[in-house]
Amino acid sequence: MQFMRDGGVFMWVMLVAALVSLGLAFARRDQNGWRIAAGGAVLVLGLGVIGYSLGVGSTMKFIGSWTGAEAEKLTILTVGLRESSNNTLFSGVLAVVMSIASFILAPKGQTS
Repeated sequence: MQFMRDGGVFMWVMLVAALVSLGLAFARRDQNGWRIAAGGAVLVLGLGVIGYSLGVGSTMKFIGSWTGAEAEKLTILTVGLRESSNNTLFSGVLAVVMSIASFILAPKGQTS
């Protein structure tokens, strides 16, 4: 749970987007549901990049306004980048899961 809390709001947005996409994909299994899963994977990756970018931006803004000891800036940068990277890692894992679902749902070639 700390992993999700550290990553911020976009982690939850990614999770909801992935669950909705997978639910729709399996509900439309016979009607190109694999495309919904593949599109959801792309959406989740995009949300991960946005979450990472916003996290790094917030970290840099905070460091720029830091008035404390200079030695603490590196610690703040390290924690900020670690928390921002959670978005990228989570979006990658969700995209792999959704890609596997897309392959499972893809129509199989017909043999005569």
